[in-house]
Order: sequence, then structure tokens, then C-alpha cells
Amino acid sequence: MFRNAFRKKDTLSDILALRANLPLPPLLIDLINAGEWREIDQDLLRKCLAFELDPVEPISSHNAMLLNSGPLMPPGDVESEQFHEYRGSMSVERTLPWIDIEKTLFIMCNQRIGDDCGIALDYRTGQQTPMVIGSDWYSESRGVIYRRVAGTFEEFAWMLGLARR
Repeated sequence: MFRNAFRKKDTLSDILALRANLPLPPLLIDLINAGEWREIDQDLLRKCLAFELDPVEPISSHNAMLLNSGPLMPPGDVESEQFHEYRGSMSVERTLPWIDIEKTLFIMCNQRIGDDCGIALDYRTGQQTPMVIGSDWYSESRGVIYRRVAGTFEEFAWMLGLARR
């Protein structure tokens, strides 16, 4: 009964099902399988970002990525101005600083409970070439916005010294 109280047209399980079809970049799969997607140099990561981000850590499995990708807004909502999230299947498409929660998969999440920050793959640019974005809680006073970190995961991995060009 409690679960149905939050049900409008869709539920969190519907969002998870949509995200489960988003393919991970091959390089990310290779890094996970090789055990190299476990620790990231926080100082190097900060140098790669044009905004402040609380400490984050890699999420080391596809299932954990699905479970750690939110949304921050209630699953029955269509959009949230505070969290700059929207449901692409139920809303008009938007660009950054907004994210489509049906096409976003977090690959790094906050180290400290409650920080609600991370680095994600944004599949609005295409299923084979997702852009890498990060959550920015510090540039705006009215909630979180999302910013571009790298054009592709390969570019992001190269910035972190995890891939060769």
C-alpha cells in the first residue's frame, strides 16, 4: 500500500529498467574487469573539473551503478527544479544543467553519506558515446546543477591517467 501511494504513471523500477538498457563504454568495462576502477586520485580529479565536487569514489559494478543513480526527486515526479532532473519520456527534452534521469547513469558517487554528488554518463549524446557530467552543488544557491566534465568516457579516463590515446 505504501508503495502505491507514490505511484503516478511510473515507478523507480521503471526508471531502473530503462537504465538497464544503457550500455557501459567498453573502456569502463575493461577498467572494472581489470580492477582499475576502484580508486581515483581526488587531487587529479579536482584538477580535471571546472567546478567544486565533494570527494567521490568509483562505482565498481553495473548493478551498483543502477542503484546509485537516483533520482533525487520522488520517482513519481516528472521534473524537479531544485535537483535539475526530469523524466525524458514524460517531459520536453532539456540540456545541461538538467539531466534526464532515464538516460543518466552515475559511475562515481559521494564518499560521505549525504553529499549526494557524483560523476555520471549522460546518454542524451548517444548510447555509444555518452558524455561525462558531474553534479555541482556550489555554483548555484538553488540546488544542484550538472556540468560537462568530458565529451566521452574515453576522454575522461585519459584525463585521469586511466587510458592511453
